[in-house]
Amino acid sequence: FKELWEKIKHKTRYRVEHSTAELIRKAAEAVSELSITSARLVSRKAKLAIDKAGVEGVIVKETIHDLKSETFSIPDVLGFIQNKTNLTRDTILKILQASGKISDIPKNPQLFMDTATHTILRVLREMMVDGIKYEKIAGEYWDQRRFDNEELESYLDNLYTVKKQEKTLYNYVEVDSNIERDFAKDLEDREDVKFYLKLPFWFKIQTPIGEYNPDWAIVFEGDKRVYFVAETKGTTVLEDLSIPEQYKIRCGKKHFKTIPDVEFKAPITKVSELIR
Repeated sequence: FKELWEKIKHKTRYRVEHSTAELIRKAAEAVSELSITSARLVSRKAKLAIDKAGVEGVIVKETIHDLKSETFSIPDVLGFIQNKTNLTRDTILKILQASGKISDIPKNPQLFMDTATHTILRVLREMMVDGIKYEKIAGEYWDQRRFDNEELESYLDNLYTVKKQEKTLYNYVEVDSNIERDFAKDLEDREDVKFYLKLPFWFKIQTPIGEYNPDWAIVFEGDKRVYFVAETKGTTVLEDLSIPEQYKIRCGKKHFKTIPDVEFKAPITKVSELIR
């Protein structure tokens, strides 16, 4: 464990490199594909039935009216998007101008601001992840003593009972799913697994979209490499995961590239997928 921890304990910082001109081009292209509809008023009439079983509602009539007006109160669109993205007003204005969608703002200002913000953030985060670079912070690392000071609290159903204590630190391993439970059992059963560790909740990697906590650290017999498994999901295809999970895993891979003799593999479902 001590040898393993010496390898992985180092904290890192990241910096991001991306071209503003490229961001404007990609974000404008994405915003140009948005479909902004006029605001509508939906009126529903329902019939309620109340009995001992509870309340049941049935819609009996629904009408939809487009809200049209000759005058509009346009909010501070640039300020709204700036508060959500931290981009400059000048950059946001160039994105909206290049998108050709400014004329859609009066149709439904709030819908436009929400969808444009979401779209710009998606493009920005994608570019940040593509351009991210990690480096070790001199003298900063996760303190091994926290393993003694931090208590593991969890429901019994979320704990896997360790049978081969020599392979890990604790007599229980916290698992989040049946896939993780099967994975822990597989780690114990395999003779070629020398040591494994379910990484604690406080072992977190900083990313542009929030902190990221990998799942496992594993050492194989006769092998100096340490394998990190990000998410033991029911898939080995990264694109099957949610966008935030994909971004964090991609950042995790770049973080561990700063550490010699450490290989990061994710997502996986079985231990055997580590050594293929």
